[in-house]
Amino acid sequence: MNRELYLVSYDISDDRIRAKVSRHLLGYTTGRQKSVYECWLTAAEFDSLCEWFSSLVEVSDIIHMYKLPPSKVPHYLGIDSSLSISPIIIV
Repeated sequence: MNRELYLVSYDISDDRIRAKVSRHLLGYTTGRQKSVYECWLTAAEFDSLCEWFSSLVEVSDIIHMYKLPPSKVPHYLGIDSSLSISPIIIV
């Protein structure tokens, strides 16, 4: 199961839907800033997210999902950094 890095951003006018999208994306993200998320997704997760987004967004809303090339390393500027998430082991 290969994961690929996506940059997901959105502009959603409804506060309730925007909060729901934000909470949902936290399950996939390794870093975020306001409405921009770095997400490592499998092809199935990408398809599932696209379908889920389609069921929520209004005509005036927009969600962008950009697949980032694996050969490029993100560069971070500023004092904040990516979230560091430790692996979870379920026994």
